[in-house]
Amino acid sequence: MIIQIEEQDIERIVSAVCSRLQGIVPAGKADSVIMDVEELAAMLKVNTSWVYKQVQFKSIPHFHAGKYPRFKRKEIDAWILEQSMPSTCSPYPKLKG
Repeated sequence: MIIQIEEQDIERIVSAVCSRLQGIVPAGKADSVIMDVEELAAMLKVNTSWVYKQVQFKSIPHFHAGKYPRFKRKEIDAWILEQSMPSTCSPYPKLKG
């Protein structure tokens, strides 16, 4: 079976895919992504006030563009890994026997 797709249909499909992928970082581009407070808060699912407090206490990697805090995605990803705690409990109960 051969399916023919018109060029205009292809363009519509590409446009729809691009709009759905907008905001997703392409592989290999994470090094250069810079986020503002609102973007970081959305990524971490926290309030912007929490992000500002972390900046104030210097407990999250950031830099300033003038007076505005900015965050490098690569550094935030590394920070998230540092914050992760290893599990101390097994998800499986010990069997007596």
